[in-house]
Amino acid sequence: PQMAVKSTKAKKKPKQEVASFDHGPFGSGQCHLCHRTAAPSGIKSEKKSFSSWSGGGAEGKLVSPLKDLCTECHANKSVKSAYARDLWVHGPVSDGLCTVCHGPHQSRFKYMLLEEKTTDLCGRCHGKGFIAETEDHKQGQECTSCHNAHTGKDRFLLKKDFNEVY
Repeated sequence: PQMAVKSTKAKKKPKQEVASFDHGPFGSGQCHLCHRTAAPSGIKSEKKSFSSWSGGGAEGKLVSPLKDLCTECHANKSVKSAYARDLWVHGPVSDGLCTVCHGPHQSRFKYMLLEEKTTDLCGRCHGKGFIAETEDHKQGQECTSCHNAHTGKDRFLLKKDFNEVY
């Protein structure tokens, strides 16, 4: 009978992808701006005063509902701001679902996007079907070359009608 020989080769660890972009509060260790933490309370920012969590509830939970959290700092992306400027709002934005498209902490991609190409990112919700069959979309350009990501003058969020500032 032959004896089994154990391999002395180390198993290769999966290659970790390097995040190139950090969300400001995450990158500077200010987790308490979004999460309940035991950080010092009463930390001030230019825009508002943030109070950290002092107990009651679970540490790590968000300090306010996701629907409101991102627009506390990114007010120009809020539904209220869009309506004040008579703009249409992209569905996920109107529901406060920023994390459908953006990483909340880090990303390898500009604007903290979850995908490098907007054709892949937008394609998650806007399936190939009818959209891909229109002449303008058959060219395979990035979605944001023609469309705004958050707001626009009409339901198609076209840049030719209104160019959103990121």
